Amino acid sequence: MVKPRNNLFFAGVILLLSMPTVASVAYFKITGDPTFRPLGITVASLTENLVGGTSRGITVRIEWGESSNTSNSKEQVRLALEKAMSVYPIDFLIRFENTSSAAIEIFFVVDGAKIGPYQLQDVSSGIPAALAAFSMKPPEES
Repeated sequence: MVKPRNNLFFAGVILLLSMPTVASVAYFKITGDPTFRPLGITVASLTENLVGGTSRGITVRIEWGESSNTSNSKEQVRLALEKAMSVYPIDFLIRFENTSSAAIEIFFVVDGAKIGPYQLQDVSSGIPAALAAFSMKPPEES
């Protein structure tokens, strides 16, 4: 039978082990600094984060209508856009947002400027516009 004293010991060990995680989550919630979010640092989350008031790349926002009639899946669209954008030396992030409309609209967001909407069949014509907008950004200070 487990003694109450052993239960208190195990609770203390669990509390001691979880304190760094609790502290880093609390710091993240207070400051919004993603580098302190435990197990949450990804390229996508850091690319999306603002650095010096400007975004670090191009965000491709896809508003996916739930009742859209397309033969393409979200994963197929993501892979095609990743293939098209990966030839450029620019960080990019692809985000899907579900909407109640029947349309699929694609926006390129560069430093707060929204370029689009583009339809799925002509999204490639939006890439040069997004690259031009990105090239007009002032260089980031290091």
